[in-house]
This record gives sequence, C-alpha cells and structure tokens, in this order.
Amino acid sequence: MVQDLPTSQWQILFEDTGAVALAPDSVVALDFRNDQLVATHPVEQGTFSSYSKVGTPFALRLRMTCSGQQAMARDEFLARLNSLVQGTDLLTIVSPDRVHEHMNADHLDYRREATSGVSLLTVEVWFTEIRTTAVKTSPPTAEPSGAGQVNVGYVQPQTPNSSVQAAIKNSRIQ
Repeated sequence: MVQDLPTSQWQILFEDTGAVALAPDSVVALDFRNDQLVATHPVEQGTFSSYSKVGTPFALRLRMTCSGQQAMARDEFLARLNSLVQGTDLLTIVSPDRVHEHMNADHLDYRREATSGVSLLTVEVWFTEIRTTAVKTSPPTAEPSGAGQVNVGYVQPQTPNSSVQAAIKNSRIQ
C-alpha cells in the first residue's frame, strides 16, 4: 500500500492499517541519525581493543507546522501527537527521499511564536526505529503429552516423596 504513494508527498501513516496518523500543514525539516557503534574493550596493560560494529536503531526528527486551517485542527493535531508519543503504534513516515517503516514517536516539543504568528503551531517530533525480533513458537500437538516441556519460570521447592528419598539414600557412595 505504501509503494503506490507519490514520492513528493510527506505522509505519516499507521503501519498496520495504512490510515493517516498525522496530517501537518507542512514539514519544515527532517533530521536523520543512524549510528553504527564500534565496541571497545580494555585489554592487558591499559590498552584497548576495538571490535564488532553494532548497528543501532535509526532516529528521525520532524519539524512540522499546523495552523488549524487545513487537514487537522490544532487541538486535534496536539491530541493525536500526544497519543502517538504515549502509545506504541508503529508508523510509516513517507518523505520525498525514502519510506521509513517501523517508527514510533517518542518525544514531542511544540511552540507558538509571535514571529510566525501566534496561531501557527510548530512541533518537533522524534521517532525511533523499532526492530522486532522473531518469537519462537511450538507447533501444535495432537495430544498434550506430545508437547515439549516449556520453562515458564521458577519452580517452588518441594520435599521429595519417600520413594525418591530412598533412591537418593541408596545411590550415595559410601
């Protein structure tokens, strides 16, 4: 569904439905950050060794405006922003250069200034890439006894029954 969008259009969409998540009047700026960290570790005699480059989730910062005169009213715009920052919804951000998938809003700043007109709302929203991992699932079994044992947490200690105690006593090396 995202592949059919015109590339010159900015859009912020819910990833699961493709519905518009946020409709700013305009996008003023985009900042992109993608770090690849090189791990370092101290070795002998106070020296360090560098090894293994690890990619971190990338981040976007969008500066947007909303006057309340176009697609969204200011109060609706702010309410939706607060909901996105507080929630766990995954978003797709479409820019003229690239489609950024699996994003979550995690920071919000906004202001109104007399120089831009007090009615013009300028917001900065920070988004972080969410990397999902596969979850191992067990295949269904025909009989419950055919299912593999699953470790679901701590087991409370119990006193062994008399036959187990006798087997332990008899197996001790004298």
